[in-house]
Amino acid sequence: MEGIAPNVVKTFLDQIDLTNKKIITFCTSGGLPLGPATEDLRKTYPNANIT
Repeated sequence: MEGIAPNVVKTFLDQIDLTNKKIITFCTSGGLPLGPATEDLRKTYPNANIT
């Protein structure tokens, strides 16, 4: 699906302790906006500090 973080990112985040961690989203291409991916991660990990 376009505009969201790749599954490999979610697999990684599922396996680590996000307590007191800050996650900063970034992209390596300017083809799609970053906002939808960041919002999707915030919904998936509501207890994480995602910027």
